Amino acid sequence: MHYNGSLTTPDLLLVSSGTVSDITRTVLEDPSSGHRMVIAAIAIDPKHIHDHSYSKISWNFKKSVKSWIPRGRVKHCRCFWNDDIERERNLRDRLRKKAESSRCSTAVKSWRRQSAIVKKAILDSKRKSITNYIGSIHYKKRQPQNL
Repeated sequence: MHYNGSLTTPDLLLVSSGTVSDITRTVLEDPSSGHRMVIAAIAIDPKHIHDHSYSKISWNFKKSVKSWIPRGRVKHCRCFWNDDIERERNLRDRLRKKAESSRCSTAVKSWRRQSAIVKKAILDSKRKSITNYIGSIHYKKRQPQNL
């Protein structure tokens, strides 16, 4: 169910008619947005794939790993998630399921209202985390070196 109450599924998974029996489709639960993600898994017999394609896949995998896994100095992330946000998110998920099952406009409105509360709580928590981090920095310890 989308925010406006429609029950259509605009996300499509297109496959050829020859591979329909080899493909499975899984819809993930709420990824904290108005849409749900669809995962497609393809079961291919490895006998039909040549060895060169496996090495090509491993080259592409290594290339993507080098670009996405940090090397050298690692950034220290500040955690902002807390129990209040967790409770609000769980309430939002329950309201979404209720809105999907009842198709009532008041249920959709309460789900939308709770989604806004969760977003605001996350932003406030991030802001508080950044403010605490900036307040804990000791600028006087960093003295310029004499040349």
